[in-house]
Amino acid sequence: MKTTKEFPATHSMSTQWFVVDEEGNIALFDFDENGPVPVNIPSEKNSDLMTAEEDLGAKDENSIEYFELTDEQVEELMSNAVSPSEYDIENDYALFVQVNEANKKEFLEVFSDSIECCLSHKHGIYFLWALFGYSESDLNKKRRLETFYKTVKRVVHIYIDSVTDEDFSGEDKNWTLPFYCYKQPYWSYTELAKRTNVPKFPFKENQIPEKQRHKLLRVPLKFSECTGFQIAQYVICHWHMGRNSIEIEDRVYTKFPKTGGGYCYILDYQNEEQDGKTPIVLDLEE
Repeated sequence: MKTTKEFPATHSMSTQWFVVDEEGNIALFDFDENGPVPVNIPSEKNSDLMTAEEDLGAKDENSIEYFELTDEQVEELMSNAVSPSEYDIENDYALFVQVNEANKKEFLEVFSDSIECCLSHKHGIYFLWALFGYSESDLNKKRRLETFYKTVKRVVHIYIDSVTDEDFSGEDKNWTLPFYCYKQPYWSYTELAKRTNVPKFPFKENQIPEKQRHKLLRVPLKFSECTGFQIAQYVICHWHMGRNSIEIEDRVYTKFPKTGGGYCYILDYQNEEQDGKTPIVLDLEE
């Protein structure tokens, strides 16, 4: 999945990726600015749904990446949707639309450059990054808007990045996305990543093509029971400027809050070939 939103430069590592729990449920994890960010995820582009150098879904006949949500997941996703005539056109980005089957060809011809992915061929569900291009002419804007009103059955605006640090209360937001969602706080050295969404019908690992599943991060947890966790305990990560660090045998360990409570020290700049693929975590008494 590609987007036009550039990956932040310098120390900023804000990105999102899919994590799977021991029950096969998928969560969208937002890593925020300081990290920790897993080292083995792509880091070129950022999207509302995911970040990827390579696609996670399959490709359809129009070369559009797609997943197939279940009927229940589609209804959850679109539960707050309205008709195009009722939609606030000021929210002209991050649109989930359901397209009328009879008008699908026309919709694809006009919006193919804005489609991030198809979430259901059966129900005609597409995610549009933007209704208009960045340098769209007035003539093209008019055409796109006319096509939007003609071909779209219902639409809903869901912008994940709108959950800012100020909104970060740790309470489930109850968005209508069919994913568990976790958001890592900016001050990740004192707080765990917290769950911000619990879906009614969770998206499952088996809904991603088998050949792509190796790209998912895995944690030995159950999202349904876990309101917060420390990603760096389970996968090797990088982070920016840890505040509380110790040095043991010329290796630096950074202090992080631990899943389940308390704190631990995690090896910084871990080398998989030298140190193995499992994070080196020290439980040291204060």
